[in-house]
Amino acid sequence: MSGPYNPQPGRQPAEQPPWSGYGRQAGYLQAGYQQSGYQQPQGGYSYPQQESDIGHSERIRVIGLLGAAVGAALLIAGFTALAWYRIVGRDIKFSDFHKALSPPGAPAFPKGYFGWLGWLLLAAVVVSATLASLPIGSLALTFRIVAPAAAVIGIVVTLLALNSYWNNAKTFLGDVSVFKHSAVGLYVTLIGFLVAGLAGLFGPRHT
Repeated sequence: MSGPYNPQPGRQPAEQPPWSGYGRQAGYLQAGYQQSGYQQPQGGYSYPQQESDIGHSERIRVIGLLGAAVGAALLIAGFTALAWYRIVGRDIKFSDFHKALSPPGAPAFPKGYFGWLGWLLLAAVVVSATLASLPIGSLALTFRIVAPAAAVIGIVVTLLALNSYWNNAKTFLGDVSVFKHSAVGLYVTLIGFLVAGLAGLFGPRHT
């Protein structure tokens, strides 16, 4: 009859208890389950985020296009229909400046503005604001800079052209200036440049 089993130090038993490997196997399965369960939400959560970004970009694009359209409407109304000044009961429109500056010897700067430069600035800011809101890749980012810059240039050039005109007209019109006797058409034009320029900033942020 053998004595109690007592392995000597440094020796391992020949056989392992049947439950000894269960913990390792269960731990492996558990780790694998946790790993697979951890990876699954990563793929699942990415799609709603992408859809949210696309929807946000589309909304910004629509705002930019609407702003460009409103700015264009204001500028065209200011250039064609509304009076810029009212002097001695008479309305003075953009076209009246063009006619008054058509004779030879008229000041070159306001003559150029009311002849072709004003329309060029109008087209530049509206086209730039529109292109900034279109899906044209990295080029849209360029027009997001060009549109507000064109708007600032349009406002400054408009005021400088008027200042030059009224400085030369003081000799026969008396006390006149850029904002004295001004009417709604001037302010609609300046606001039109501003709105169109700001519309260019609302282009899509993800290209």
